[in-house]
Amino acid sequence: MSKNKPLFNRINNRVRLEVKLLLLQVLRLFKTINPEQSILVFSDPRGGSTWLAELIHHLDQSIIYWEPLHPKHNSTIREIGFGWRQHIPKNAVWPQAKSAFDQILKLAPLNEWTSMRFSAIDYVKCQTPIIKFCRGNHLIHWLCQQYTFKYKPVVLLRHPFAVAASQLKQGGWDHAFSEFIIPQTKYNDIYLANQDFLKNLSTKEESLVATWCITNKDLLAPNSNWHTIYYESLITNPKEHIESLFLDWGMELPISIHQSFNKASATSVDLVENDSSKQLNKWQFYFDEGSLDNMQKVLDHFGINIYSKSSLYPSI
Repeated sequence: MSKNKPLFNRINNRVRLEVKLLLLQVLRLFKTINPEQSILVFSDPRGGSTWLAELIHHLDQSIIYWEPLHPKHNSTIREIGFGWRQHIPKNAVWPQAKSAFDQILKLAPLNEWTSMRFSAIDYVKCQTPIIKFCRGNHLIHWLCQQYTFKYKPVVLLRHPFAVAASQLKQGGWDHAFSEFIIPQTKYNDIYLANQDFLKNLSTKEESLVATWCITNKDLLAPNSNWHTIYYESLITNPKEHIESLFLDWGMELPISIHQSFNKASATSVDLVENDSSKQLNKWQFYFDEGSLDNMQKVLDHFGINIYSKSSLYPSI
């Protein structure tokens, strides 16, 4: 029996998952989710959204709805041609995208990917979904034009060099780099306007920083429709920022949240717990000086001056 235990466990886990998914499909017929009462969390990949969502998840009767913009796991957005970092201008009219978000904000689809962080019982009890987007920053202006959210969404911004370093360490960006690929999607104007510059980028890290600039450039100015939190400030003083969020949302701060302020997220690969200064400066040792210079040129091209190769904290 011991030799077959791993296989038995895999089969047992698969059966449990299939039962859970079947239950969710039945339960969703009786569950009403208000599209405008979810808490939306946005960041770049490796930008800290999992950690922030997990902190907010201390809220009673909440669940984390996982990355519904992943084209592989959401056939609706795949079929309408959504890109990985889809941009939709603030006043754009795209009925298919609106319809897709009407479903997402009602927690559909419910599949193995989107429901990975909650059970069927959690779903039944849920009053406040937390929807986590790590590739939705370029949609926020449009989303806030389409919906009136009860709780202001949260945008978490992290130093682009730190984001690039973490992406390269994580392994999901291990593909070979030859040149920057211009997304062939709707509303790719900003890519086309900068295509000569983008096509001359010579390294993967420059490409990653350019993507950060393109998707976040319009988010650097203060906006009353959402909360902007800087990762560096959140790492240094999480209590202050989380308390401010809950106060604005009109919610009582969960007592259990305090124990998680310095705890690594489930997807962390390199968090230095209890040492914010070491956590923030790791990227400075990951890239050589030549790489930092070239990445700085990308920031300069896009007019990003809130971060630089010599700064750990945003200049705000």
